[in-house]
Amino acid sequence: MAHYRCYFLVGDGIRVAENIEAADDATALSSAEKLILKSAFLMVEVWQQRNFIGRISIAPDLKVIVGGKDKTGP
Repeated sequence: MAHYRCYFLVGDGIRVAENIEAADDATALSSAEKLILKSAFLMVEVWQQRNFIGRISIAPDLKVIVGGKDKTGP
C-alpha cells in the first residue's frame, strides 16, 4: 500500500488535508471520490509525495463527479 495525501480545496487554497493508503493511483482516486462526497468541499487533489495524481470536483447543484488525471472540470 502506498501513501497518498488528499488536499481539499476552496478557491486556490488548501483547507484540509487527509492521508490515505491505496494500492495504486486508481484506487487512491476512487477513495478521494468517496471522501469528497462525504465532505463539505467541492474539490480535492490527490498527491503521492511530489507527484500529482489527479483533481476531482463536484458540481454543487448536480452532485456529479468530474475530472481526473490531466483533466479539468466543466
